[in-house]
Amino acid sequence: MAAAGNESRRSRGFVAAPGRPASSPSVVSVAAVDADLQVAEFSNGSYGSAVGQIDIAGPGVDVLSAWLEPARYRNLSGTSMATPHVVGVLALLLEQQPQLTGRALVHELFALAERLPVASTDVGVGLVQGPM
Repeated sequence: MAAAGNESRRSRGFVAAPGRPASSPSVVSVAAVDADLQVAEFSNGSYGSAVGQIDIAGPGVDVLSAWLEPARYRNLSGTSMATPHVVGVLALLLEQQPQLTGRALVHELFALAERLPVASTDVGVGLVQGPM
């Protein structure tokens, strides 16, 4: 799993390709969506790029996160905020189905995702969903 990157400026019509290591075919590339399930302004995408693609999306805008003292908490945004959500769901899947490994585990992760009404070039298979 790797964050797709935050170099896009979607309101200006610029969508950057996933950065490294997310652009590697062997890595699951994670995009960010907001609370309204819209693609984050900064989230990289697959537009016109032969290098890498977006595989799945997670919540990545205004995520309450641990922070240094004295604040202790802060709202952060980025594909790096979305990636831990996807990794956490993957861990839950593995706990529930320990026989799954590698590609089978990722396939199950993708099968559970909620399709979103936006281009798959922006969110891949959709929004990560935990197992029931």
